[in-house]
Amino acid sequence: MLEEKSKVIRVRVNFYGVVKDIVNEPQVEIQLPDEFTLRQLLDNLKEKFGEKFQEGILDKHCGVKSYVRFFVNKEPVDNFDLDKKLKISGDIADTAILVLPTQEGG
Repeated sequence: MLEEKSKVIRVRVNFYGVVKDIVNEPQVEIQLPDEFTLRQLLDNLKEKFGEKFQEGILDKHCGVKSYVRFFVNKEPVDNFDLDKKLKISGDIADTAILVLPTQEGG
């Protein structure tokens, strides 16, 4: 029996706000398996952008900081479920990483 080979897709990552300033680029394209996880995406971006990216996006427990939000094909992704498989239809996944300002109470 032959194993089905995993399809690789292009993931376009758009950076906004402070994250754009951290990586010094508005957008990058990377290749990931067609059912990638947020953790795989973050690991790839950490490798590409280094310590500054990690410090700006991840907390000390390697989770995502509370003010960072991810969207894949305009759908929000749960920051607390880093290992959930993200299924993409089509040839490219549009991913947005943005920073939302924290709400200040008074």
